[in-house]
Amino acid sequence: MTRMLRSLRLEGLEYGRRRLPGGWAYSFPEKDNAYFHFIGEASCWLLAPGGKWVELQSGDAILLPRGDAHVLASAPDASQPPFPAWQCRPLWEDRYEPDAAHAPDEVILFYGSMRFNLDRSHPLFRGMSPVLHARALIGSECLISPLLDALAAEMVSYRVGAAGIAARLADVLAVQIIRSWMESGASSEGAWIRAARQPRIGEVIAAIHDNPGGNWSVASLAAIAGMSRSAFATALFRYLGGHTRTLPDGGSDAAGKAVDRTGQCPHR
Repeated sequence: MTRMLRSLRLEGLEYGRRRLPGGWAYSFPEKDNAYFHFIGEASCWLLAPGGKWVELQSGDAILLPRGDAHVLASAPDASQPPFPAWQCRPLWEDRYEPDAAHAPDEVILFYGSMRFNLDRSHPLFRGMSPVLHARALIGSECLISPLLDALAAEMVSYRVGAAGIAARLADVLAVQIIRSWMESGASSEGAWIRAARQPRIGEVIAAIHDNPGGNWSVASLAAIAGMSRSAFATALFRYLGGHTRTLPDGGSDAAGKAVDRTGQCPHR
């Protein structure tokens, strides 16, 4: 993975936990930051951005990286629109209730709001799926399962530091979900992501995003890739083709010169 993706970071903005017995439904409006949810104890349903209901099993986590509007509910018919707005006691304010009785079908819902260090116009976000499921990525990443198990344990724990551990686990799990998706499931998601996974072309993309206003040229980009201009142009066309406009303006102009409108690679 390129240094740009290795430097991916996020900042947890708010976290909450809520026990939800019986029938319930909550809407989450579109926002600038990512949504993260972990479902504990019992299953629930997600009305995804595309308008389709999807069942979420206990012990699963989902990440909505672009902050799309969505609904979580005990069942698709639990409530009719308009849904009530989500309200949650901050994770740090949960009271110690070791003897509280809980219904067998009660859902423990963990909510998180996270801000990534990449701008929302970054092609990573444009190419990313609206909803990423942690469980769906377990087969390609052995770390996801123990992270989910650890978060599940902290969700029902009132031990010292449980709130802080849960928040940090959510941060790590969110980045792990994106990493696993990038490494195993992103090949069909866009030309930019396929290109970013290539060591030499990925270094070029990283350099452009580090300095989007730089005075880039075909020669300077080829030098970063450690390739001749002709070899660089051929590789760029192979991975980006007509998608050079996914790069910031300066780099996009230089990359566009390396790949002409007919798809031929200039060798001058």
